[in-house]
Amino acid sequence: MDRQQLRRQLLAQRRQLSPAFMQHAASQISQQIVVNPIFLRSHRIAFYLATKNELDPTPLLVRAWEMGKQCYLPILHPLSHNKLWFAPYHPNDRLVKNHYGILQPTLSSSPLLPAWALNLVIVPMVGFDSDGNRLGMGKGYYDRTFAFKNTVIATNLCC
Repeated sequence: MDRQQLRRQLLAQRRQLSPAFMQHAASQISQQIVVNPIFLRSHRIAFYLATKNELDPTPLLVRAWEMGKQCYLPILHPLSHNKLWFAPYHPNDRLVKNHYGILQPTLSSSPLLPAWALNLVIVPMVGFDSDGNRLGMGKGYYDRTFAFKNTVIATNLCC
């Protein structure tokens, strides 16, 4: 099965999961991550805002704020050559939809952070392939953004 077929199959399976199940899974995963040593020592953490039945990282984001972490969201910058930048995010910040319909901070959010300046990145995913590689929605933004990394320490968490 190629990556596109696997992505379609996993998305179909994810649509079958109940909102209650997804909410419980998000809560459980948040509880596991907040005690992880990598999370505990990270100061600048990027999150995403869930769309299309993605696992919602909001419980983890709220906990990060409570712990005094600097929280960031990805932003599609028109001059970034299809790579993500990261904008500071605080409760009640104004968000706008990008051309994919995904909420993001406004371009005037400052300062924007390049990927290399982050300590930890919580990324959305559809699933992973038989080699353990992340499967996203297929546009490659996270892949291009983090292509500079020689190794990635990752825990694949998805529903």
